[in-house]
Amino acid sequence: MSISCRLIRALAVFALSISFSGRAWAQDWDVQVKSFGQLAYQGKIAGGWSGGAVAASYYWKLGSHARSRIETGAETGFVSWGNQALLLGGYQYRLPLSPKTMLLLGAQTGQGVALFRPRPLYVGTLGLVAGSRYQFSRRLAIGLQMGLRYYTCPAYKRYSSLYRYWDFPIEVHLYFTRKRG
Repeated sequence: MSISCRLIRALAVFALSISFSGRAWAQDWDVQVKSFGQLAYQGKIAGGWSGGAVAASYYWKLGSHARSRIETGAETGFVSWGNQALLLGGYQYRLPLSPKTMLLLGAQTGQGVALFRPRPLYVGTLGLVAGSRYQFSRRLAIGLQMGLRYYTCPAYKRYSSLYRYWDFPIEVHLYFTRKRG
């Protein structure tokens, strides 16, 4: 079995474990669909669509601060240089606007691989997001986020000039919440 198949399976198991731990222990977990609009690469402005992804994340409450969360998750999708798989980590601040809506602000990093043959190459990302969340019921919410994300794949420099670039991600989130107890 190739290394990329093993990595995809490992990410799938990780994402599922996040889902089940979220259902059992409660804070928030979500499923995301993302669309990436390219902004620039190698210092040149370049518009267009650069790909999309699906992700799953689990949000851990940070200490006694109900508004702060730490995010862990996994993402797979395709971007300007091809298919990739990432493990995600980040911080999210939640500011309630009403009993059912809140403003979300956050930062996120991703570490993973571009799924190239004959061997995968390292990929790193760093991004900022802002958005909103609407609570339908005690256990279900939907969110929309937008932001700015930087990608780098240093080893891809041997193959193309497109080894680092900026995207404008638009994300739709479906949140599942369950209180401990």
